Amino acid sequence: MKPKQLPAILPIIAALLLTSPAAQPASGTNPTPTSLKAAYGRWFPISVAIEPSLSAAESQLLAAQFSNVTSENCLKPANTEPREGVFTFQKGDALVALAQNTG
Repeated sequence: MKPKQLPAILPIIAALLLTSPAAQPASGTNPTPTSLKAAYGRWFPISVAIEPSLSAAESQLLAAQFSNVTSENCLKPANTEPREGVFTFQKGDALVALAQNTG
């Protein structure tokens, strides 16, 4: 699979995980939607690659569904060293702050 195809497949994977038997409530219970983090967190961490500039809705989704975050692009060399010998980690620091504030 080509790397550029992966983001397009993520919603399909999420839909499959949310409709699996492990994510479904027991019969006779309130059918409250289960988050990916709640449904699968005991077996493995649910992670997402993000940029530090999220909307309020995206921040809520992040807190509800995911247990780990990683940098999407903000810590790549082009972003941390825009010119040779000139370093900046502002976006990376913002990502760490977002992760710490989200829990």
